[in-house]
Amino acid sequence: MSQDPSTQASGHANPYAQALAIPVEPSSGAREAMERALIEIMRETRRPAQEVSVTALCKRAHVARSTFYANYHHVDEVLQSVERRLLRRIIDEGAPVLSVGVDAAVESFSNVMRLVNEQEPLFRLFVVDVPNERFMHNWRMALCGHLWDRLFCENGLRGARGELRAHSIAATVNRQLMVEMIAGPMMTFVTFRFEHPNGVSMAEIDILLPRFVQAMDEIW
Repeated sequence: MSQDPSTQASGHANPYAQALAIPVEPSSGAREAMERALIEIMRETRRPAQEVSVTALCKRAHVARSTFYANYHHVDEVLQSVERRLLRRIIDEGAPVLSVGVDAAVESFSNVMRLVNEQEPLFRLFVVDVPNERFMHNWRMALCGHLWDRLFCENGLRGARGELRAHSIAATVNRQLMVEMIAGPMMTFVTFRFEHPNGVSMAEIDILLPRFVQAMDEIW
C-alpha cells in the first residue's frame, strides 16, 4: 500500500477507506445458527475453520447441507461472515475517534473495549486460541482508516476526507507509514490483555491511553 509521498501531500482520499466500507452482513436464523456452531467447534477443538467439515457444522447447527450451500460456498465463508459482522461493530463503535480532542479518541477506545468485554469469548478465540491473522489485519486496516481521517482530514471529519489539515511535519512524510506505526500500539492495548490476562488492568489502560492519544495528536 506504499504511495509516492508527493501524491500523499496533494490531498488524495483515505487509502484505507475500503477497510471501513464493510457492509452489513445478511442475517437469518439459519445463518446465525451456522455461525454460532462454527465458533463453538473452533473453541472446543482449537482448530481453524478450514479444518471443520460441512457435515460437522450442519450437524452442530441442526441444519441441512442444502441450507448450508444456499448461504455459503465453504466453511471459511461462514467464518468470514462472523469476522465482517464483528468488524462492522468495531468500526461503528470506533467512530468517535473522528472527532477532534483527546476525549473523543478515549471515548472511541472505551466503546471498543466495551465491545471486547461483551464479546470476550469471540475476541479471545481470534486473538489467542485460534489466532486469526485475517481478522487482525482487517481490524488494523480499519483502525488505520479512522486514524487517517482523524489526523489528516480537515477537522478530523470523514465528510471532509481528502482535505489535509495543516501540520508542521514536512509534506513529504509517508503518512501511511506513520498511521500504521500508531495503529500498532493501539492494537496492543487489546491483544496484550488477552495474551497476558493477569498482566494489565483496565485502570492502567485508562491512565495510559489519554497520554498516548495526546502525544499522537501533538505530533501532527
